[in-house]
Parts: sequence; structure tokens; C-alpha cells
Amino acid sequence: MLKQSKPQLDMKRKILCVIALLFCIISSDNLFGQSTVKPIYFFADTINVDPKLNIIEIGNEGPTYYYALSCRCMPPYYNSFITFLCYEPRQKSKVTKKKPAHNYVSLKDLIEMAITRGDGFESYYLLTIVEPLPNGTFVESKVKIKRSRKELVVE
Repeated sequence: MLKQSKPQLDMKRKILCVIALLFCIISSDNLFGQSTVKPIYFFADTINVDPKLNIIEIGNEGPTYYYALSCRCMPPYYNSFITFLCYEPRQKSKVTKKKPAHNYVSLKDLIEMAITRGDGFESYYLLTIVEPLPNGTFVESKVKIKRSRKELVVE
């Protein structure tokens, strides 16, 4: 077995220390560099807006409520609206008699956030949509963005 000289051993130790230090820096950045999810609120006023001018569609498919924004700005562009789904049952949503006092994002800002973050939206934002109801109350629904699907078009 060959003996290594002292300078070679010192160099190997330095290289190992540098590698270990780089590993620690990268690991700590991944652990501590994660941003917190920011709660945001959007007021979906479909009652006080002329139905011909309304670009927000609110509906349900079975027990799942959805909020669709008439904006073909997320891929695939030809048939995709920005849609948010409320996965909790409507009975569990918070209902209040007064409009909740939140700082609401504008429709323009919400669309921009959805386009920018896309399928990673929930990693950055926790969206609650506040909707006025015909009886004068307001319902707060925690929603998630609908995942886009790659679709195959056969011509």
C-alpha cells in the first residue's frame, strides 16, 4: 500500500471540507429558503354586476363548487379558462352577514398570479373567494386552482 504524503492528505481534507460546506449550504437553503404560503382573498361579486358583463361563472358539478374566470390565458389556451375548485362541502364554508373585512386582490391581479404560478399556485397562495349570496349573506370558500391537462387533438 502506498503512503500518501502529508501535503496530499491536507489537500484531500480541504477538498472534503469544501464539499461538505457546499452540501450544508445547499441543504440549508432548501430547508430554510422555502417561502410561506400567502393568504389572499378575492371578492367574486356576481350579484351587483350586469350578467352580460360578468366574466365570473360560479356553479357546481355534484358537490364540488367552481369559480371560472372567462379568460383563455392558461395553457391549453384554446379551451381552458382559469378555474378554481372548492373541495370542501358548501356546508363547511364560512357564512357571514357582513362582507368580511379582508384586503381583496383585483381580478387583474388574480389572473396575473394564476398565469404566473400556474399549477404551482398553491405553493405560493392560499386563495379564499368571498361570494355575496342573494339573501344578503357572504360565503367564504377556500379554493384550489384546477390543474391543467395536456390534451391530444386529433385532426
